[in-house]
Amino acid sequence: MELLIHESFREHEPAYTPEALDLATPPKNEIKKRIKEWAVWVAIHANVIVGIVSARAESPALQIRSMAMHPSVRGPGIGKRLLTRVEDFASANRWITAST
Repeated sequence: MELLIHESFREHEPAYTPEALDLATPPKNEIKKRIKEWAVWVAIHANVIVGIVSARAESPALQIRSMAMHPSVRGPGIGKRLLTRVEDFASANRWITAST
């Protein structure tokens, strides 16, 4: 997953300060920690993880991190489906509510 995140951000590197890029592309130990402590969703295509997003409660809101899609699979809505999963999770846990 570390490689996926780095590949996903490679084209955007010039827009980031080195510090911001480090936050956006965490090292393997931070990714392992998030997998243990956060809710994590992955998108799989042809038996390969091509997308990831993680979330956890940061009272009173939900914090989203490590949203990444491999450049080769961008466009058909896989990332949107991952975010829908996060929204469903947030709604089920009452971190967001539907507006009327």
